[in-house]
Amino acid sequence: MAEIGTIKSVEKEGNYIVAVVETGSGAAVTGLIVNPLGAEFFPIKGDIVVFQRTGKEIVLLAGLSANVEGATGEVSLFSRDSTGAKVAEVWLKATKIIEAKNDNGTFSLLANGQFSANGNFTVDP
Repeated sequence: MAEIGTIKSVEKEGNYIVAVVETGSGAAVTGLIVNPLGAEFFPIKGDIVVFQRTGKEIVLLAGLSANVEGATGEVSLFSRDSTGAKVAEVWLKATKIIEAKNDNGTFSLLANGQFSANGNFTVDP
């Protein structure tokens, strides 16, 4: 059965991520974090996660956030710094726009096929 917990500590050991997760009952569970193939999620202390215990592994099923920026059907993938602030993002928008951005700029593949960089350079399809 899946559980909800809070990341208390997380360390990279070789090619593995080892975390201590505090469960809802206050107990601490330590184990390897296993991610889906093709995706990596390196949690930060304080993250609220849904996890499943599978022997020595803790399988993170989801990171929970109450701060949702997207619209219905959209997908956003982002990285964070050690404080939890977003530093880079790829956003698949319901308007057919694909957008990638960081603090230094943005580029987009627009719905009409145009490529736009920082809003001042556009390449037609």
